Amino acid sequence: VKDPLIVSHWNALNSPTQSCVKINIMAFGYDAVCRTSLVVHVGEKTLKCICRDGRVRHLSYELQELRDLIYCQVCFHATNMWL
Repeated sequence: VKDPLIVSHWNALNSPTQSCVKINIMAFGYDAVCRTSLVVHVGEKTLKCICRDGRVRHLSYELQELRDLIYCQVCFHATNMWL
C-alpha cells in the first residue's frame, strides 16, 4: 500500500465521557486530491466507527482492532482512488 496522508481532526466540544475524531485519508492523484473519511466516537467502554460508506463498527479498546480497521480503510481508499 502506497503511504497516504492520514490527518485527524479532534472535536473541540467533547464531554468527559465521550470524544469524537474525524480521520481523513488523503492521496494526491493526477488531477485531484482523493479523500476517504472515517469518524470515530470514543466512549467509556467502546469505540464506534462510522465508515465513508455508512457502515457502523463497534470496537473494543483493543489496539489491534483499530489498526485493522484503519488499514482496511487505507486499502479501500487505495483501490477506489484509481477507479
